[in-house]
Amino acid sequence: MRFIRLPWIHKKSDPVRAGVGHVVVMYTRAEGCDLCEETYGVLESAERRDGFELRVVAVDGDPKLERRYGYRVPVVSIDGEEAFNYRVDPAQLRKRLQKVFARPK
Repeated sequence: MRFIRLPWIHKKSDPVRAGVGHVVVMYTRAEGCDLCEETYGVLESAERRDGFELRVVAVDGDPKLERRYGYRVPVVSIDGEEAFNYRVDPAQLRKRLQKVFARPK
């Protein structure tokens, strides 16, 4: 499964969300990763709720990323800090995001 991202468009009528300006990256395999699909669903729901930018990066074909992550995917980082491997519990994600959003930028 290939992931296609449409940019989140901030409309003037939308409330400002806590996650605006923060970036969550999910490292994945391009195909055949059930855990990646599950994690993507959790992250996509959180993105809609909190407004952070979600980026999906396939490690396949990039020797550096393949060495770093290999089959240890999905890996999720929040503002450049590795936060989760394999599975993402929605409640734990929310707690982690709240801590990150509370820090001064």
